[in-house]
Amino acid sequence: EWQRIRAKIEAAGQPLGEYVNGGIKYGIKTGLNDAFVIDGATRDRLIAADPNSAELIRPWLRGKDVRRWRAEWAGLYVIFSRRGTPIERYPAIEAHLSQFRTDLEPKRTRGAKRGRAPGAYRWFEIQANIAYLGAFEEPKIIYPIIGREMRALSDRQGHLTNDKCFLIPGGDGYLLALLNSRLLDFYFRLVMPCLDDPFDGGDLEFRGVFMEHTPIASAAEPAKQGLAALAEQIRTAKQAAPAANVSALQRRIDQAVYSLYGLTPQDVTTVESALR
Repeated sequence: EWQRIRAKIEAAGQPLGEYVNGGIKYGIKTGLNDAFVIDGATRDRLIAADPNSAELIRPWLRGKDVRRWRAEWAGLYVIFSRRGTPIERYPAIEAHLSQFRTDLEPKRTRGAKRGRAPGAYRWFEIQANIAYLGAFEEPKIIYPIIGREMRALSDRQGHLTNDKCFLIPGGDGYLLALLNSRLLDFYFRLVMPCLDDPFDGGDLEFRGVFMEHTPIASAAEPAKQGLAALAEQIRTAKQAAPAANVSALQRRIDQAVYSLYGLTPQDVTTVESALR
């Protein structure tokens, strides 16, 4: 029965990778979060010492800060000194990072005990070569790699994320509604790698290589706009009050998604029973 419903879901649309033109992006690997990730007090101190520091400091989300529909930001920031950053323009940041220099230098040999992974970056630069900074600065969907359920949110605050997250540029409200729907929750539990029982607290793995095959249902523009509007209502409510009761709006999304994927009332009962 479950596999029959899975086949119906997979026949209803195009793979996510095609839907977003391969735009599933990986979060940022700094190589040493102790050096690059800072709290608000450190941020204020660096900017007070040198106002130019503000150019490199961005709000930071970790995978565990990403909830369904909203973020629980922990007040953290990242020093985003990517490849080619003229560090001499940022003396306060250079002084801060220099405290960690031994551990920030790329290892010259793999057997070295201290330092980051070998690579073509300098000691004050983050390890990952991020060429898509614009995707972080624009509206986007963020979700964590590991979780007991899909937890997707729409970010419009320009957060950068750690390497425990993926992002999808564009902030597509229709796509956000689908990802956070009951039906795709059921589907993910059938197809994603999982540590332990996916229907009983097991941690699912939502890596891009797996997520790109997620079927995104074809829909007429009014249906897409309707679901995007519901997703926006939930996002707004959760932003205003994290404990807001959005169950009625969530049910409306779920019922619309069941219909888009062609489920019968009996199919819906099967899905709901499995998720219970």
